Amino acid sequence: MKNLKIKTGLLAFVFGLAIVFSQSAFKYVNNGGKAVASRTFYYHGPNTYTQAQVEDESNWSIAPPEDLCNNVNQAACEIIVDENFVDNPSTPTPTLKSSLNLVSSYNSGTSSAYITSSDDPSMTLENRTK
Repeated sequence: MKNLKIKTGLLAFVFGLAIVFSQSAFKYVNNGGKAVASRTFYYHGPNTYTQAQVEDESNWSIAPPEDLCNNVNQAACEIIVDENFVDNPSTPTPTLKSSLNLVSSYNSGTSSAYITSSDDPSMTLENRTK
């Protein structure tokens, strides 16, 4: 009986953990009273971080980076965008639409670019140290 209680508790814990991880790439934001789904993308382009590379939507994917984003404006790291700017948002490999129009700034101290804005007014971002 004790063994069954332990297994039930462990199963509930694993199930809860699976739900947390499966939903971690989704975020719902309030947009004028209606909830809008959004997706998190991370920069995976060349580590030279030129403005052209950082602004290229094909250099962004949903796979988290090895280095943590720390909100320092030296290199591109993470953006959270409305699903209206995402192709195939419900698939395992969604991509950013070119209509997002990412805009970057150049940090001359680190010779790298970081994201500053886009055509998605609800976009949130977090850059990192280079």
